[in-house]
Amino acid sequence: MTSRISDTNPIGVDAVQAFDGLILKQIPFKESSKILHVYTAEGMKSVLVHGAKKFGSPYLSSSENLNLVKFQATGRDLLTLTDADLIEVYPRIKADLERFTYAQHLAELLHGFGEAEYDHAKFFAFTLKILAKFETEADYQVYAFIFELKFLFLLGVAPAFTACAACGKKDELTFRVRSGGLSCPDHLEGPAVTDAAFRWMRRLYQIDLKDPVVERPDEAATVEIRRVIDDWYAYHLNFRSKSRSVLSGLLGY
Repeated sequence: MTSRISDTNPIGVDAVQAFDGLILKQIPFKESSKILHVYTAEGMKSVLVHGAKKFGSPYLSSSENLNLVKFQATGRDLLTLTDADLIEVYPRIKADLERFTYAQHLAELLHGFGEAEYDHAKFFAFTLKILAKFETEADYQVYAFIFELKFLFLLGVAPAFTACAACGKKDELTFRVRSGGLSCPDHLEGPAVTDAAFRWMRRLYQIDLKDPVVERPDEAATVEIRRVIDDWYAYHLNFRSKSRSVLSGLLGY
């Protein structure tokens, strides 16, 4: 689906930048404009869109969160939109409150850590694959788990899934958030995760999206995995999204 929008208000003599970007957040600017926080293959960019809030403006719909847009913009730190093609709006995600809130949770994660140093080109492509799964799969929550677990690796705080996080021992191990993952009897900190939840998390962490996820964790494991991932981000990164708080009311956990 392609819908063309343009801004006829060029500025300065800066070269035009062209890039695809996923809108993560929008901030009102003056009376009728918006600043978009956009995740791209180069990391985060900020784009000023003149007239985005004017009645009847094409920007009212095209500059919404979770739109994938082909931007052309000028400027440096704060870019100014000159032209754009709307690539994808993810209608199924936006038509389902729970699905949309979950996607917003992932968007908040990206926004919160989009300035970190990691392979943005690779993860941008991966993010679009995850959103495609959200758009097409009935049971999409497992793809949120995959996204969040793999993101931990890029952020340098991935769980230890093969040996004790503290000493490297491989015997008598249990998985604990505060211990950094697997831990031996000499390095236990915090409550243990069930074996079923641990095995599913390790499997989802290692999975390649090229392979179909045929099996799914049962309800008890799903609830526990959700809690463990939440606790991991809170303990190791001091992060909890606003959307996750809303989601707990929708999901019941």
